[in-house]
Amino acid sequence: QQAATQMCGLSTSQVAIAPAKLKDMYKSKQAYAKAVEKRLTELEKAGWSLPLYRSMILDDAAKVNF
Repeated sequence: QQAATQMCGLSTSQVAIAPAKLKDMYKSKQAYAKAVEKRLTELEKAGWSLPLYRSMILDDAAKVNF
């Protein structure tokens, strides 16, 4: 169990990106959400993300403001 907990902790990270940088990169919230969905689909197909978490990830992406 300890190893599984450790691996889960190592498999995720968050890097804060300034709102101005997000706007420069994605132009709009809709474009950002679409990019997240596209990448998530790729990661699911490759086995790196579980479909179980899809709605949670997309909901979080929809909440991003910039």
